[in-house]
Amino acid sequence: MSGTAPEMRRILWLAAWAVAAAVVVVAVLFVWTWRTNPPARVVAVAAAPSGEVHIGEPVVYRVTVDCPWYRWPLRAPQVTVPDGLQELDARRPRLVGLRPGRWRWEFAARVQAYDLGEPEGAAMTCLFTADRRGQGDSLVVELPPVKVVPALAERTMHPVAVAPALEPGRGGRRPWWQWVALGGLVAAVLAVLISVWRRRTAPDHRPPPTPWEVAERELQAIEDALPLPADTFFVRLTDIVRGYIEARFSLPASEKTTPEFLGAMRSDRQLDSGQQAMLAALLEAADLVKFAKVDAPLVQMQKALAKAQDFVAQTRPRSVAETAGGPGGEAASQL
Repeated sequence: MSGTAPEMRRILWLAAWAVAAAVVVVAVLFVWTWRTNPPARVVAVAAAPSGEVHIGEPVVYRVTVDCPWYRWPLRAPQVTVPDGLQELDARRPRLVGLRPGRWRWEFAARVQAYDLGEPEGAAMTCLFTADRRGQGDSLVVELPPVKVVPALAERTMHPVAVAPALEPGRGGRRPWWQWVALGGLVAAVLAVLISVWRRRTAPDHRPPPTPWEVAERELQAIEDALPLPADTFFVRLTDIVRGYIEARFSLPASEKTTPEFLGAMRSDRQLDSGQQAMLAALLEAADLVKFAKVDAPLVQMQKALAKAQDFVAQTRPRSVAETAGGPGGEAASQL
């Protein structure tokens, strides 16, 4: 565990710096595009099929638009069609590319020819949030015309045309920096996951807490919780003291009544007479409150708690007591 902790911290720091650097770059580009206020621009317009279409055949129009990061599409495009064409449906904009300071959206709509001829004047209106001057919330794009022919007319046997591929570097392929950023993000996430997994699966070599450490922590918790009802306080206090004695001296304290336990303690002789007297006074006073329902003011509870803390301090092992330098170190040396 000690060997993997510095490595894990190093990995987490690198991941944090990478994320922070990415956030700073994105923020700078965002502010730059907001200040320069570049307009949204059309990158490509395509129809599929293009050229001749049969009457009743649907035509898919796709418009690709670049716009700055601080602007985004509002909804599906609005299509204006001339006589001879009718709108079928329109799809919500789809993000197809990302560039420094700009992203690329594709708008698509389907129309259907219901009359022969070459209807012209079809247009698509792409709606965006306004720029920082409150303008430019719409972009009207003229759609290429198609020639509508009868369904039974002879046509040259060739595959139906589809929307032309975008030019490399203009949406057809993702820019190299996107792949680098994506790879860095994946690597950072994997590094964090691996470090967390190693931390969870590494054996814990820390020693378990000692009986006196457990007792001191629990006694401190009772002190922090004061004031408490008298019976609740003394039940918790005696449970802690009995559990400590059982773990520290291997005496069956939790399974015996107070007189039985005190008799076993006197015959065992692991505690000196002063410590036995202190413990007997503490347990007998607690029994009066727990079983005889004798009331106990806050001052009495505080004194009982101090006796329990003093008893634990006195009965710690000699080396621990001397290192702690607390009260009872001299008495502990007698054990």
